[in-house]
Amino acid sequence: NTNIDYKPVAYRDGITAFNRQNFELAFSLLEPVAKNGDMDAQITIGVMYLKGFFVARDYAKALGWFKPAAEKGFALAQSNMGMMYLSGFGVGKNPAESFKCYRLAAEQGDTTSQYNIGVMYRDGQGVAQDMKKAVLWLKKAAKKGHVAGVFNLGVLYRDGRGVEQNYEKAARIFRAVSEKGFSIAYLDLGLAHLLGRFRSARTRGSRAATWTPSWTSRGSWAWRRRSYRRTSTSISSGRGGRRRGSRGRASTPCSSGSARSPETMMTSPGTTTVSGVA
Repeated sequence: NTNIDYKPVAYRDGITAFNRQNFELAFSLLEPVAKNGDMDAQITIGVMYLKGFFVARDYAKALGWFKPAAEKGFALAQSNMGMMYLSGFGVGKNPAESFKCYRLAAEQGDTTSQYNIGVMYRDGQGVAQDMKKAVLWLKKAAKKGHVAGVFNLGVLYRDGRGVEQNYEKAARIFRAVSEKGFSIAYLDLGLAHLLGRFRSARTRGSRAATWTPSWTSRGSWAWRRRSYRRTSTSISSGRGGRRRGSRGRASTPCSSGSARSPETMMTSPGTTTVSGVA
């Protein structure tokens, strides 16, 4: 996260007002800072136009604020651009360009973007389908506690897509996620128990149950295909995204030329939320 101690007082007060949902005050304080070139302020102003916080919703203006920060390698701006290209907010839907934007942010460690890259590789959305890469990126997000990423890994282990099929690991993942209150995981685990999908084979001295499949027809259960079919559409703003790529500009803010290496939810400045729950 960005250390805001060096930031102008107007920025710090503006972010405080934003977090308190005093958007009128936040806009009046942050807009001059943004116009003066502060990228974090520009991202937050862009979010306010995107969401219609105090100002009228205006996708074109939101894009106008995000682009400079995205071109300079700010992960939060790149992630927001990815969401806009994927959703068609202010631009024509362009999954390929969305993937480029998310990839740049993901390579800098942006958790939501890492999850989205995993989903896009899984579904072949904006990029050729590649289940091994889907697993790689979902694991990156899952290791940071992204609940949707953890759940989708369970689905892949359950179905044997990109990984060796492992019902025990899938059940363990579903249980862990359901304990966090994740309703889809409750449903998946509950159906598994109800339909006898797994059987617990406790052995003396073992610490945990071993789960094995109790059916023979792989195509018997339509519910087996349940997984997150949406990428996360959380919007990121403000401090916390000051990881930079190269400063080289290209025809679009998220083209590969600026990479360092090969439901809508609001994310308040300096925070991370899990979204994309369908």
